[in-house]
Amino acid sequence: MTSDAILEVEDVSCAFGGVQAVDHASLTIDRGSITGLIGPNGAGKSTMVNIISGHTKGQEGRVVFAGQETTGLAPYQVARRGLIRTFQLSSEFPNMTLLENMLVAPRQVGTKFWNAMFRKSVWNREEYALLEKARHLLVEFGLYKLADEYAGNLSGGQKRLLEIARALMADPTMLVLDEPMAGVSGVLIDRLVDHILELNRSGLTFLVIEHDLEVIDRLCENVYVMAQGSVLAYGPMYELRQNESVLEAYLD
Repeated sequence: MTSDAILEVEDVSCAFGGVQAVDHASLTIDRGSITGLIGPNGAGKSTMVNIISGHTKGQEGRVVFAGQETTGLAPYQVARRGLIRTFQLSSEFPNMTLLENMLVAPRQVGTKFWNAMFRKSVWNREEYALLEKARHLLVEFGLYKLADEYAGNLSGGQKRLLEIARALMADPTMLVLDEPMAGVSGVLIDRLVDHILELNRSGLTFLVIEHDLEVIDRLCENVYVMAQGSVLAYGPMYELRQNESVLEAYLD
C-alpha cells in the first residue's frame, strides 16, 4: 500500500449469473482526498462500492483499507475499521425520530451484557456522550429543530443530510457516498456540498459516486471513470472531458 493511500482496490472482479459486473478493476484513494467515481448506468460503480464495503464478495482481487486487508470481511467489520458508506436510496428508520436514528448508528457500550449489568456508571457516561454528540451533529447539519420529528416525514434532501450526520456518529476515517445528491434539489445540494468540503478540510476522506457532474466538479480533484465493469480513465474532470474514450462511454 502506498504511503498516501487510505484505500487500495486491487484487480477485483465480480460476476452475477454470467454477467461481469466488475472486471479486474483497481483504484487507489489518497488519504484526505475527495475522489469521484462516475460512469454510465451498468458500469459497475455500485458493485465496486459493495465490494469495498463488504456488502458483496468479489471472486478475485483484494481490498486494503488503512493498511489492513479487508477482503471478504462483513460490512460491520469494515465499518468498525473506519470505512462507512451510504446508499443510493436513503436508509433512515422512518418510524423513529431523527434523534433516535442518530443513536442507532454507534456501537454503544451499554449494548454489551457485562457493561449493562456491572458497569452502569460507564454505560450512563457513554449514553450521555452519544446523546450530546448526536445533538451537536443535528445542529451542524441544520436538523436540530426536527430532532423529534419522524425521519419518514423528511424531504429527500433532509434525509441525505441525516444519513451523512448519522454516519459521522461512528467516527469514520473514510466515507463512501453512493449518489448523495439523488432526489436532492437546489439549496440542499449546496448545503450537502458545503458539508462534504468542510468535513474533508477536517481530515475525512471521501469516495463520491455521483451522476451530477457539476457536483463532481465542485468536490473532486481527481475522478475515476468506469465503463462495462472496468476502470476506463482517471484524472481531473477537465482532462476527462477531453478523453475520447470517456466521451464515447459517458460524457458525450
